[in-house]
Amino acid sequence: MNGPGVLEEGSLRFTFEIPARKYDDWAFYRNRINVLAGGAKAVDFLALGNDELWLVEVKDYRVHPRTKPSALPQEIAEKVRDTLAGLVCVAFNGLGDDEH
Repeated sequence: MNGPGVLEEGSLRFTFEIPARKYDDWAFYRNRINVLAGGAKAVDFLALGNDELWLVEVKDYRVHPRTKPSALPQEIAEKVRDTLAGLVCVAFNGLGDDEH
């Protein structure tokens, strides 16, 4: 992962003090993971610091009110599950050093 920086999701901007990446922008996710089983889900950001991996999901219902019928905890759990499975695949098959 690259160093600290600023990441954006929609109209929101986040500043991380630890290395962070926008996971759903990774080529491996877009081209391989997301096409599995009708579309794998993904959290927005990954941040790694002090031997801790943070999975960050951003929801801004001020701009886009929630219209999905599924429960929010279920949606986030699916994104975490699919992201962790995708990270295992990236560890063994990643397309570049910027995706490890």
